[in-house]
Amino acid sequence: MNTENASTPAWESATQELTIWHSYEQGTILGGTSKGDRAGELLGRAGLGWRWSRNIVTPDGDDGAWYIRTSRDKPARRQQIECAAERLREAGYLVTVHLDNTLRDMRVSEAERADRMHERAEGLQAKATGQNNTAARLSEQAERCFPDNGQPLLIGHHSYVRDLRRRNRGWTKLGKSAELTVAAERTRRRADTARKHMRHRQDPLRVARRIRTLEAELRRWQRALNGSDDQHADTAVQDGREGCHSTLGWSTRAREAIAHLGNQLAYWRALRQQQQTEGTAADYGPDTIKKGDRVQDKVDWAEVVRVNRKSVTINFMQLPGGEWITSTVRYDQIRNHRPAPNG
Repeated sequence: MNTENASTPAWESATQELTIWHSYEQGTILGGTSKGDRAGELLGRAGLGWRWSRNIVTPDGDDGAWYIRTSRDKPARRQQIECAAERLREAGYLVTVHLDNTLRDMRVSEAERADRMHERAEGLQAKATGQNNTAARLSEQAERCFPDNGQPLLIGHHSYVRDLRRRNRGWTKLGKSAELTVAAERTRRRADTARKHMRHRQDPLRVARRIRTLEAELRRWQRALNGSDDQHADTAVQDGREGCHSTLGWSTRAREAIAHLGNQLAYWRALRQQQQTEGTAADYGPDTIKKGDRVQDKVDWAEVVRVNRKSVTINFMQLPGGEWITSTVRYDQIRNHRPAPNG
């Protein structure tokens, strides 16, 4: 008797059709499967980077799908997708892949991100409130399990066993109440993080740093595409999982990455310009900051001891002997500036 066939569910014995979709709006998702089936084991437990969510609706209208984290509003991770498709086909599935790398307006994607963060914060806050309410209810129930007058256990009395069970229930409820109180505080902090997400994301210093990072990444891809580098930009921008190789021409992937980075840069540069116009960000440089001035970075104020082309050198920490340890701060990471009194 074939034990393998006997243990396989009937609905999985025939060839099953699966579809992998990718779009900027939804990210990368897999349809035609469920969390607990064999395909899910291949994706979720084989280190392929897929996760399950019951909140995703596939283009076919199915509720729940496997997805690749942080794949929304990005080019398709072709190697990772092809690796998953290859593993599924080896397991006997028919896999169809639909990739749509059409860029979309960053203003739309950022607005949707803000909506998601708001919904997440509201949901977590409601969860924290529920946990606190349950903890309070358990604490009240626990108090009723102990005598009001502090009477000890009456060993040998006919009520001893009943009283002991009641007190044990009280201690159990107190323990659960304490655990829920801690969990509620943790959930509340997660809600606060979600609530502050967009404010931190659009912080002027973070926007400037993001622009610089995107520009460097764009240059790497452009050099690699033009043949200026000895190695492809894959060494700087990882795509996929070890042991999986893309069958698509590398230059196509590079052009997709360049288009994506250009779209990102256009949005963040416009936001940076808007922040400078509104006065929430400044365009500091060697023409505006002089030696002896004081600047404020992410942490505190410090005196400028040298002005460089892209940064300033500041007194960072004073040693017991009076000497200073210096540090450098890029101009786009300066939050505020005070000219020297004699300047």
